[in-house]
Amino acid sequence: MFRKITLSTCLLLFLSTVFSQSPIDSLQRELANTGEDTNRVKILLELVNMLGPGPEGMQLNDQLGKLAKNLKENPDEDIADMAKVSYAHYLGNVGYVASMQGDYKTALMSYFESLPILIDQSEMEGLTSVMNNIGQAYEGLGDIPEALKYYKSSLLISEKVGNRFTMVSCMINLSAVYNLTGDLVSAEEYMRKAYDLSVEIKDTGGIVLTLTNLGAFLTYAGRYAEARTHYNQAIQITEKIGDLPSKAHLLSQIGSLLFLQDSVDEGLEYMQQSVALLRQTQNIRGLVYTLSHAGEVYLKKKELTLAFQYGNEALALAAKVGSSDLRLRTASLMKKIYETERNFEKAYAMYQVEVEMHDSLQGETNRKAIIRQQLQYELEREQMKRTEMAEKVAKEKSDKITRRDNLQYALSILAIVVVFGIVVALGFFKVPKSMAGWIVFVALLIFFEFMFVLLDPTIDRWTNGAPGLKLIFNGLLAGMIFPFHAILEKKLKNRLVRK
Repeated sequence: MFRKITLSTCLLLFLSTVFSQSPIDSLQRELANTGEDTNRVKILLELVNMLGPGPEGMQLNDQLGKLAKNLKENPDEDIADMAKVSYAHYLGNVGYVASMQGDYKTALMSYFESLPILIDQSEMEGLTSVMNNIGQAYEGLGDIPEALKYYKSSLLISEKVGNRFTMVSCMINLSAVYNLTGDLVSAEEYMRKAYDLSVEIKDTGGIVLTLTNLGAFLTYAGRYAEARTHYNQAIQITEKIGDLPSKAHLLSQIGSLLFLQDSVDEGLEYMQQSVALLRQTQNIRGLVYTLSHAGEVYLKKKELTLAFQYGNEALALAAKVGSSDLRLRTASLMKKIYETERNFEKAYAMYQVEVEMHDSLQGETNRKAIIRQQLQYELEREQMKRTEMAEKVAKEKSDKITRRDNLQYALSILAIVVVFGIVVALGFFKVPKSMAGWIVFVALLIFFEFMFVLLDPTIDRWTNGAPGLKLIFNGLLAGMIFPFHAILEKKLKNRLVRK
């Protein structure tokens, strides 16, 4: 079975590292004694990351969001920028929790609200992680093309900024999606890239995950010996670092591999070891899958007592979890067991559960399709609002510039009129030749510069701003003005020069 991986390494989201209680207590005391909002935002951000997506963490996250939102418009630019980034963290946390709960619509709306903030603040590392999580949300909705688009975009930006941990996450997620679409070549290619990079950056968790998934690919390809080697390498690492959940999954994978090799008894031993660890780590979904798989094998061996024991426990746990896909799987197993026992009444009851869960899964698929449509509509509406706002701002800016230019043109014309008026007035007084040359030069220079400024926007449109073409046009304009310059200069000088 291919293991679906969702590594959310987003810095906006909750860190998976386990912190000791003392730093949290210290920060909580500091928060209680701090009244200044800027410091409270910084402390809240640290606390939220430490506490994670539990009730206490989300309560503090709400406080973080309210304070950061109020500080975003602070006149101090540094404080405003800090608040904007903190607010993006808040939105990312809201999206992450919503995605965990299957509320992908809320998750995506939160993520998309945070994106422009991250872009504006050049928070590239956070941006890549959020885009990766957007891909996961779209995958949860079953929108594979959108998931691929955001995974690839996240990977591309991560490569440019050197965010290698997010690169590993994106590669694993891309591999998982390609596996779902049946493109096993691309799936294995991305998984191998993820493994190589995990080794390079010494990401132990990434190494275990990629080895596990590569083992699944090799198993599917019938390369059982290579698959077993990958699984064994991964198990050695999990034992070294004490990663019991991953070890439990690997034991189940090895058991499945041994079943394919007809080593049924040995495979069941691995399954039983996996069940023990799954109980210990309280991984209910994994436990249901492993119990049902073992039950199927016992059924094939005609060991109905053990098949019933494993299958019935899996059925009860699946009902407790409330997962339609797990209930469908376990109901199907129990139906086969009851049919083998010729208990057709109970077999029919399990068949009814099968039908109900199948309809439920179909309804879930339809519900996700409706959510995708609603989300698309809301995103388009938000985009229209942003576009209208941007157009409004651009129009106001353009109008302001037009008013400024018109005022400056009017002042320039007034200045030309005043200068030439002074020149004409000076005609009643005679001045030395050198001073007359200077007066005429200044008057004509102002006039010619005004003509260049006035015609520059038109020339810019004609030439698309190309410097060489603008130079040619300006030269032609100067050439056209030159004859007037000579005539005016001669007449004005004659009027001003003392004879």
